[in-house]
Amino acid sequence: MSRRATIQRSGGGPQLRPSGGVKGFTLIEVLVVVAIIALLVGILIPALSKAREQARRSVCASNQKQIMTGIHMYASQYAGHVPFSVPWFNASLTWIARQEYYDPRGYVHLGVLYSTRQIKDPAVLYCPSNKEYPHIYPQGWQNFSAGGGVERVATGYMYAIAGQIDRYRKGERLQARLDSLKQESLVSCMFLSKRDKRQQRGVWPHRGGVIGGYVDGSARLSHVADAIAQTSADLYDANNIDDMDYFAFCFFKMLSGQRRWIEAFPRLPEVRQ
Repeated sequence: MSRRATIQRSGGGPQLRPSGGVKGFTLIEVLVVVAIIALLVGILIPALSKAREQARRSVCASNQKQIMTGIHMYASQYAGHVPFSVPWFNASLTWIARQEYYDPRGYVHLGVLYSTRQIKDPAVLYCPSNKEYPHIYPQGWQNFSAGGGVERVATGYMYAIAGQIDRYRKGERLQARLDSLKQESLVSCMFLSKRDKRQQRGVWPHRGGVIGGYVDGSARLSHVADAIAQTSADLYDANNIDDMDYFAFCFFKMLSGQRRWIEAFPRLPEVRQ
């Protein structure tokens, strides 16, 4: 006979009775515990997601500060010029970092900083909040190929040369001098690219906007209206190179403090200098 039981004799003979009763949870108690756990998960997951995005935003800002430092170092070695663009190159495709049939060495735009060793780790050229190929590392750096196999490297940032800032015709603004750019934004998270080489349609890489890198070496988040995000997405679908180039120009104008440009798109008449 178990030690945990005693013999109780009454009318019908001996019966076993537990010496210590075990009380279980009621259904209501279980439901309350489940509800509390669900509530905690609902509170913690958004908080963790926000913390992760804040960490990615910090890394992105650090990347762009390193890029701008690299541009300053490059300018000090090359007569004050910033990394060059390609003649006839679309302003909305300045995230491409290699164009072999233009330069045998291949590197253009921000890729020049890598080829000249101003930036040694190519991961710096990618925003960690961007999740779409080819603007992710290392896939975009190693495997991206388009345009007949001559464009082989995609970065995660756009570069404000090849016409975006002063509305130059294609090929006119190839060798800009750093001391002529004032407080302009030269680098930005991805906000536009060509339809057949682009990330999937979506929103800005950071909550409500993009981070831009500026001539003074700073990097900061610029909040952008949802309507402008929709315009960018519509341009993806339309695949109109002229409008996409113009949008890229207006967008960098906006990052540089001249919001009237982006607010007027696409009604603002074309300006040639």
